[in-house]
This record gives sequence, structure tokens and C-alpha cells, in this order.
Amino acid sequence: MGRERVKNPVHPTQKPVKVLSHLIKLATKPGDLVLDPFMGVGSTGVAALQLGRRFTGIEIDPAYFKAASKRIEGVTITPTLFADDTQETIIGEDEKPTLEESEELTLF
Repeated sequence: MGRERVKNPVHPTQKPVKVLSHLIKLATKPGDLVLDPFMGVGSTGVAALQLGRRFTGIEIDPAYFKAASKRIEGVTITPTLFADDTQETIIGEDEKPTLEESEELTLF
């Protein structure tokens, strides 16, 4: 179905992020909350977060939930490209923030 398709685990109804992004743009504004009560592998969450929306997802299958969490974490954790003028920011390999340490978004 495309390069973005999660292959482990394979979800039978995974949607392309591009399609979901279009729908989210039509139905929401930046900062709105997008709820996906049947999250699967998290395509809706990826699209929502890339568009500046907040996201809450629910998934009953532990394998799909784990895949979605990993996928969404990749969207929400971004390195600081520029430090402000008053403070230098250097993050070492062992100091990279994790999803749990991030206070920007509550995903689940």
C-alpha cells in the first residue's frame, strides 16, 4: 500500500496518512482535539499531530497499541534546532527526551 504502511504488525484497514490529513484539515482547526476510538496503528494520530492538532487514541489490541505508540512518538519528539540567545542547549545521546518526559502532548 505504500512506504508508510506499518508492516509489523500488519493492520488490515490501515489508511494512508495523506488521506486522513485531508479529512482532518476539512473537519478541524489547529489546536483542536482529534479522537480516534479505534486507533489501530496510529495513522490518524500521525496526521493530526503533523497538522498541529491534539490527539487521543484508543486501541484494545496491545500489538497495535505498541506500534501506534512508537509511530506517534516519532512524530511528537523533535530535536531543538535552535537554542534561544540566553541559553545553550546540548542534548547528549543518553539525554534525549522520551515521550514520557515530554509535557507538550498527552496522547493516551
